Amino acid sequence: MIKLSLPVKRLTTNEISLDLLFLLAFPFVLLLVNDSWSFLTPSLWVDPYIYEGFFWDLKKNLLLHKAALEFPYYSSRLPWLLMGNAAHSIASPDTANLILRLSLLYVSVLSLYAVVRMAWRNGLAALIAALPPGPGIVGRDMNTILGPHDPAWRTLLARYPDTPARPGPTFRERLVLDHLFFDLPDGWRATRTVLTDRYWSDHRPVLGVIRRER
Repeated sequence: MIKLSLPVKRLTTNEISLDLLFLLAFPFVLLLVNDSWSFLTPSLWVDPYIYEGFFWDLKKNLLLHKAALEFPYYSSRLPWLLMGNAAHSIASPDTANLILRLSLLYVSVLSLYAVVRMAWRNGLAALIAALPPGPGIVGRDMNTILGPHDPAWRTLLARYPDTPARPGPTFRERLVLDHLFFDLPDGWRATRTVLTDRYWSDHRPVLGVIRRER
C-alpha cells in the first residue's frame, strides 16, 4: 500500500523568486568554496584545444575544416562553437571560459528546475508519475471540497477501477477528504468503511478490507 498526502499546490511569485535567486547565486558561492571547476585543466585529449582554436578564430577554422563539417557528428558542435566564439570576442580567454561554464551550468540547472516544478506543482501529477503500473492501493487525503467533481478524484478513480462506492464523510461530518483507491487482480474485491473513532485526529480514518471472491 502506498500512502501519500500531496495536496495540489501552486508556487507563489515570491517562492519562485527565492528559488531563482538561490539558483543564480549558487555558482558564485561555489566559486568561493572551490573554484577548480571554473577553469580548463590540462588534458591528454586534444579536443579541448581544438575547440579553443575555433573559439579564437571561428571563420578561419570553419573554412579550414569545411569538409569535416559536412558530417553530422562535427556539424552538431556548431552551436557550441558559435557560443564560444561569441564569448571570446567580448572577453579575455579566462573570462570567456568562465562565461561559457556559467552559461552551461545555468541552462542545465534552470531547465531541470522548470521540468521538476512543472511535474511537482500538482500533487496528483506527482503521485501518478511515482506509482508503478499494475495492481495497487493508494491512500490519500485529498483536501478538496469539490467532492466527486474534483479532477484529482476522478483521475484516481479511473486509474484504480476497483475502488468501492464513495464512503461517508471523514471531516467535520460533511466532507469526504480521505480516500482509499484500489486496483486489484482478478478474483479480489475491496470494501472500505469510515470509522467512528478519530484517534486524536480531526479526520476520521478509512478502513479498507480486501477479500478473495468465492
